[in-house]
Amino acid sequence: MVGVIFAGTLAYLGVQRVVESGRHDLIIDEGKKLLCFPPGFAGRLQGNIPFSHIDAIVLRNVGRPTLIGPRFSYMVSLKMKDDSEQGLIDLDKAKAMAFASWLKGRLGFVKAARR
Repeated sequence: MVGVIFAGTLAYLGVQRVVESGRHDLIIDEGKKLLCFPPGFAGRLQGNIPFSHIDAIVLRNVGRPTLIGPRFSYMVSLKMKDDSEQGLIDLDKAKAMAFASWLKGRLGFVKAARR
């Protein structure tokens, strides 16, 4: 029992250290108008994307099969000027709408697009 508590404490402290380091943070540099992605962000993006390369913030309804039926969520994505799309995070509807609204405000968009 003591070993389980010790292992759990070590795991918690390890995760806390990574979170507090900020190495995996998405950074919005409003001064330079850049979205800065950490290395290997979701396996897709890394480096800096100028706000001017982003056309819209899009919410996509995503259905995934599970053992008890389909699970629906919303993917918050960046629609780029070149018509490509970069998914950021998959959330429930209320959280996705709140995050998209917050992000569009930070990036200077008038409204979030939804398809």
